[in-house]
Amino acid sequence: MFITDASVLASADTGTIMPVVPYSVIWLVLGILLVGAVPLYYLLVYALTRPRPEREPEPVVEVPVSVPQLQHDYLVRVDGIRHRHAAGELTPRRAHAELSSAVRDFVAQATGVEADKMTLTELRRTPYVGASYAVAEFYPLVFGVDEARSVDHGVDAAKQVISLWR
Repeated sequence: MFITDASVLASADTGTIMPVVPYSVIWLVLGILLVGAVPLYYLLVYALTRPRPEREPEPVVEVPVSVPQLQHDYLVRVDGIRHRHAAGELTPRRAHAELSSAVRDFVAQATGVEADKMTLTELRRTPYVGASYAVAEFYPLVFGVDEARSVDHGVDAAKQVISLWR
């Protein structure tokens, strides 16, 4: 049974009709924002997770490398490492790490192969056998438990790789 007569409502238990209490406008705005946030969320997820188109790599401009000049520069760098170690500025471990970096940087600049970013295993797969052997000699001295002792042997190995490069 539906009551449609207002007088019947007025004679109910309370005796008066309760006025309609309006909701605050904040609830309306909040509801609209929540309903609008759902499609926005899905658009954002789609935009951030869709596959990106492949970019074409930028063309590499090969600058001719003067190997004799490069050898000279890196032999000076290796001598600088030896002198800094002799002066006590570098520990044997740090000196071998810098020698390894010098050999890798030299190979990278001389060939264009990113030897400075390769692991030893990757470097061994390249045709640059001398560089991989020299870097392999530095590894136990850099990453080993004991502090490395002879920097002169490492300097000689680095100089041999650089000076015999063709």
